[in-house]
Amino acid sequence: MSRSRWTTLILVGFFTALAGVIWVRAPGYMDADYYFAIARQISSGGGLNEPFIWTYITNPVGIVHPSNLYWMPLTSLLASLPMFLLGSSFRAAQFPFVLLTALLPLGVARFSLSIHGNPTLAYRSGWLAAFSGFFFPYFLTTDMFILFAWIGIGVFFLLQRARESRRRWHWLVLGLLAGLAHLARADGWLLILPALAVPAVSLGGRGKRALLLLCGYLLIMGPWFLRNLFLVGSPLAPGLGRTLWLTSYEEFFHYPAADISFPHWLANGIPQALLARLQALGVNLERIIAENGLIFLTPLVILGGLKLKNVQGIRLAVLYGLALLVVMTVAFPFAGMNGGIFHSSAAVMPVAWCLAPIGLETVIEWGVRRRGWEQNRARALFHPALIGIAAVFTFATFYLRAIGNDAGTPRWIRPQVTYQSVGEFMADRGAASQPVAVNNPPGYWVETGTSAIVIPTGGQSALYASLHRYGVEWVILDANRPWALQPVYELEAVPDWLEFIGELPAEDDRPIRIFKLADGGIP
Repeated sequence: MSRSRWTTLILVGFFTALAGVIWVRAPGYMDADYYFAIARQISSGGGLNEPFIWTYITNPVGIVHPSNLYWMPLTSLLASLPMFLLGSSFRAAQFPFVLLTALLPLGVARFSLSIHGNPTLAYRSGWLAAFSGFFFPYFLTTDMFILFAWIGIGVFFLLQRARESRRRWHWLVLGLLAGLAHLARADGWLLILPALAVPAVSLGGRGKRALLLLCGYLLIMGPWFLRNLFLVGSPLAPGLGRTLWLTSYEEFFHYPAADISFPHWLANGIPQALLARLQALGVNLERIIAENGLIFLTPLVILGGLKLKNVQGIRLAVLYGLALLVVMTVAFPFAGMNGGIFHSSAAVMPVAWCLAPIGLETVIEWGVRRRGWEQNRARALFHPALIGIAAVFTFATFYLRAIGNDAGTPRWIRPQVTYQSVGEFMADRGAASQPVAVNNPPGYWVETGTSAIVIPTGGQSALYASLHRYGVEWVILDANRPWALQPVYELEAVPDWLEFIGELPAEDDRPIRIFKLADGGIP
């Protein structure tokens, strides 16, 4: 590909990324708040500890407890690096994610060249990566999306070369990348499956490759397993197995976590479990078509995949995608359809952007054969149109999710503004340093520096028990309260042990209501 095209991809990547960060100037949602909060802890000397509780699944021993027992640490570790030099601001933490997003078109174009060798189509794939649709705002914040996209490029690039090269270090690097994927996300280990599926020349070769993969993987994950073993007594956090027995997404926040078990799952009924997985399959497929494929790209990606079905890197990317769909449908249906599959599918988006122009070429070839299209004219029309539509989709989704109807206070930063006002309310009552129960504990801690626990599902009894166990007196209820606490939020059935203190305005005219234990303390 010509130097001018490489330069253009660099320029368009930086232009779109820098335009996006005008609006993405806060983490934006709880996952990103969490990773930013832990990065701030690391950079300020607080270590890998959480000064809040966002889930009871791992049965935290106290509000301050070892971090990343559910969400993995790589995103926070990366975000913390510039914070050592630039301070604890979100902009400092955001820097590596913006840089990786800006360079993504370059990486996708290089990956595409390794797949099909066509510089023009690789160039167009790079443009598609610059206009990444639903993923765009999430690439720019402190979350694992852009990390997974780059890890996916590395994994499938090396797997494409695996048969062409007998260099053993390829397999060690693949193991390192699989370890990084697991360190970024709990289901990241799935990226090792495509590597294990590569056919070997001999049994001995297979064994050596598997050993190198394992060594690379353990070089990354081994220290993390040892850390967990030392702190909590097992390589993986105790209680993670409970996520297999959830009967609804809300049970991620159920208290006490011991209630979630196989008998609990069985008591809910096998028909309900099957229905949930059928629902998850439908939702996951819808998300793949709409979010990953932006609807109009989906058939082109499929056509491109069929055209390159004999290319090893493509086959193995499909294997990973199918494994992810199965895991997020059968084992973790509620996590899958509530964002899990969207998160982890970032690893195959470079492959999708590689295939879409190939699929469009297939359509053009059909039009030339069957409809008498003039090939060069069709290419000059349809390929720019493909990129233009992707750009329109990206702007539209970005506007809806990140900007909203008030450009002065973009939707992306409204949670930040909300918790700042709650912090001021608490400070006015001399309770600025007192822990609270709130919908988004990491976000609250980021904005106020005050510890918090998540409002549990399970109704008033669960709320009462969690407040007493963790020594919390204040409760902040907003529009995203658990359904069982709806009467409390609406002030229709406030229990005797809870006192309504006041409320603050919030978006959509749904106020934030603040309560305090009526007895004034924890026995």
